[in-house]
Amino acid sequence: MPRGFVILAMVAMLLAAAGLMLWQWAAARQTRKLAAKHLDQQMKERIVQEQAAFDIRRARNATIPLSGDPWAAAAAAEIASTPVRKGLDRIPLPAWLQGVVSIQMLTLGVVVGLALSGLVLNFLGFAAAAVLLTLLVLLGVFGIWLHKQKLHRKLVKQLPGFIDSMVRLITVGNSMHAAFTLSVATAKVPLRGHLESASGLVRAGVELDQALNQTARNLDIEEMHLLASILGLGVRYGGRADVLLERVAAFMRDREQAEEELIAMSSETRISAWILGLLPIGVATVIVLLNPGYFNRMLSDGAGIKLIWCSLGLQTVGGFLLYRLARLG
Repeated sequence: MPRGFVILAMVAMLLAAAGLMLWQWAAARQTRKLAAKHLDQQMKERIVQEQAAFDIRRARNATIPLSGDPWAAAAAAEIASTPVRKGLDRIPLPAWLQGVVSIQMLTLGVVVGLALSGLVLNFLGFAAAAVLLTLLVLLGVFGIWLHKQKLHRKLVKQLPGFIDSMVRLITVGNSMHAAFTLSVATAKVPLRGHLESASGLVRAGVELDQALNQTARNLDIEEMHLLASILGLGVRYGGRADVLLERVAAFMRDREQAEEELIAMSSETRISAWILGLLPIGVATVIVLLNPGYFNRMLSDGAGIKLIWCSLGLQTVGGFLLYRLARLG
């Protein structure tokens, strides 16, 4: 295959990746506008619902049945304001990736990685291209893991505020389900999106604790499992669930503060572990990219292959030990 054709194909792939990035930016901007509009509409509807609930309690006539579902308007507005998925958005993502990365960003990463690997394959050979592709895959997985951990911490940080909102609504006389539904509209992003999914399951007939447990399993958040257990006990057996929720919110805040202090105390150890763990990988990658012939001679020699496997094993063991050291710090 002519080298000029390969270069032209790689440039075309990079331009396609740039176009996909612009498309992702425009889609994210449109989503933010729809979310802001939806939030304004939910706040207005919540004011109307609270006024209606206040009038009902003021009348003190619980024997007269209501004319309809008090949450029907909010549910209809939520369905109407939900954007219709088009294009790549129709492709389903695993539950543990939802909210962490979009299908557009995954497609963009794959296209850019293949384009760069093709360029390296054309100029430096198969070994350098394989090393670069492996490195890009590892960097992509590591980036997704970091973003998931950041999202996890953000969700846990937003849970106490959501619980406080539920406690206030339960204190003024709302039921457990009503307090949960009204508090979802006041939750912050990204917690609000996951709670809306749980609220949709509740409207479909799933028990409140089961819906929250399913969301907690998808997000891998222990604190949400605890919240689901408390709500399940409150729905089934009654009691002062608001007092228990208030104590749980205070416990979450204390635990978050302790974790932040531990992270601050162990920051030096973790930075040293990252540097020592990534330095051999960086040096090996630079050697392969700058002098691929040296690496090819190692692949053609039996002793060189043994050295490569030994280095990979030592790097894996060293990375695991550094990870344990950073975790203990």
